[in-house]
Amino acid sequence: CVVDWAVPGCLGNRARFKEEFCNPIEFGQRHTATKRELAVGRKSMRRLAKCMSFWFLRRTKALISDQLPKKEDRVIYCSLTEFQKTVYKAVLETEDIKLVLRGWNPCDCNSGRKRKNCCYRQNQDGSTVRQIYFSYLAILRKVSNHVALLQPDENTSKMQASTVGRVCEQVFCKFPDFVQQ
Repeated sequence: CVVDWAVPGCLGNRARFKEEFCNPIEFGQRHTATKRELAVGRKSMRRLAKCMSFWFLRRTKALISDQLPKKEDRVIYCSLTEFQKTVYKAVLETEDIKLVLRGWNPCDCNSGRKRKNCCYRQNQDGSTVRQIYFSYLAILRKVSNHVALLQPDENTSKMQASTVGRVCEQVFCKFPDFVQQ
């Protein structure tokens, strides 16, 4: 624990810390926690926060707000370029997006359930409809800002990088001139 490294012994030894704080907090945060476990967990969190508050200096913006310049937001709306519009539409035509958009429809098997909760829970790669939904929101946002943002960097998760790679293969095969650049 970083706190134990900085201030040795301030939270007790490992066994005591686990018994007094870790376990009660963990049990209190479980979905199946009883009312008692929930109450004990909250009490343990308050005790832990109180123990640690002595070692943390918390300053808020209110202390220096009179010294800061006034915040000024400028929102500028820009239209998508023709290339961005074409790529955006191509992303919307992918099988994953079709899976997401049809997810609320009744399933083909006549079970009475929605497609996303029945036979169409995931795509060919094993990603759930929920994962696909959030991945494609990020992809569409990147396309809207600049298509070059689709290139993964060191902060891109492996799952997002593989999704973007798959999308780029599907989308940019329609734009061979762009891929060559």
